[in-house]
Amino acid sequence: VCYYTCIVWRFFEEIIKNTNHLRILGYPDFKTQITLLLNNLSEQQVRLCYLLKMGLLKHQICNIMGLSRSTLWRMEKELKTKYIKS
Repeated sequence: VCYYTCIVWRFFEEIIKNTNHLRILGYPDFKTQITLLLNNLSEQQVRLCYLLKMGLLKHQICNIMGLSRSTLWRMEKELKTKYIKS
């Protein structure tokens, strides 16, 4: 399993701030916007949102975050039920 430490995530966030990847998608301040919109997100949920927004595949996200498929599924479901109103 290849999971990233907090130090690597901070580096990753800096790279995102300084590149155009999320700016191209129309989200220059993605972390700020998502934490304001969806308050009380855990750091792990914010990281999941980053990776989903970047268009990574589920198996890639599992590898990066060190999660099983069932854990990823549960996290996604939790985010949807908690924050997306039907």
